[in-house]
Amino acid sequence: QKPFVRFLDNLLVLTMPDCSEYAGLSCGDGQLRETLVVHTRKAPPEVGDIAWEDGFFDGDSEVIAVFDFDYATMESFYQNVGVAYIAASALYPPLFGLALVSLVPCFLRRNVKWSVNAQHVALTPDGIRFVRDRRKTCWGLTCMDAGRTSKTVPYDKITDCDIEEPAGNTCICVKNVLATVNIDTASSGGPHQKHELQISGLKDPHGFKRLVWAMKRMNVGHVSSLGASSAVPPVASSISRGGDNGAEGVGTNEINHTGDSVALLLREIRDELRELRRAGHHAFAAGTPNPLVPTPSDVNKGNKTKASDETGDVELPSLD
Repeated sequence: QKPFVRFLDNLLVLTMPDCSEYAGLSCGDGQLRETLVVHTRKAPPEVGDIAWEDGFFDGDSEVIAVFDFDYATMESFYQNVGVAYIAASALYPPLFGLALVSLVPCFLRRNVKWSVNAQHVALTPDGIRFVRDRRKTCWGLTCMDAGRTSKTVPYDKITDCDIEEPAGNTCICVKNVLATVNIDTASSGGPHQKHELQISGLKDPHGFKRLVWAMKRMNVGHVSSLGASSAVPPVASSISRGGDNGAEGVGTNEINHTGDSVALLLREIRDELRELRRAGHHAFAAGTPNPLVPTPSDVNKGNKTKASDETGDVELPSLD
């Protein structure tokens, strides 16, 4: 049933790339029951060429594609590396004795199998989802279980996705046979050149890389289309008002705002001057001298006047 379901799913993705259907088939009471769950998801055409056997993500409507690990090759490689490390520890008797006491050789194969089979990776509309499921560790006791961990790397954060082909040996005698996909973002790197995410042992690392870049391109195009259909940003509207005649200059909004402020300030100054003049006229009509307006007697006193204070005489310049 599962191959047929996946074939139907891929066929619908090819025919309707903007909306794919997932068909689940199950048997109950001797009759075949077909359930069709329709959900919207964006998927590039490359998804139609991908088939997988890992059922970890079955039932997750957000998953676009799943990539299988080569568990058999991974188990063989990591077991050989573990045996090589144990043999190398014989050169240092205390470390070798600790490994024997801890029963590391006895549980090596099982620990490798638990760790390898807990890895799963899928592509969703949001990014790359890498999951390490709950697994047994060490001696396999329940109190030593490792919890499930999940990490998602968004497509818009990815700066590089490349493949490191296997070459050379590990521990001198174990040949490297696993390809590694290195995924980098702007925040990755640093002194030790750590990658944001490393995935080793995929059956089809090149197909994984192609689909990641296809999803990134589609994600960028979707964001660009949303940006083009949205309103014009304030900065752009201040540079050009978008008229047919194009007569308005750069920074029209800023210029209008500055002109309004200057006009308001000038009006305030004008109103204050009118109040001072009006007060002066009223004082002159009432016969009260205005301290701000010089009288004829003040002018006849000459070009210089003297004022006295506590320190002595101080000459003041004339008002004219």
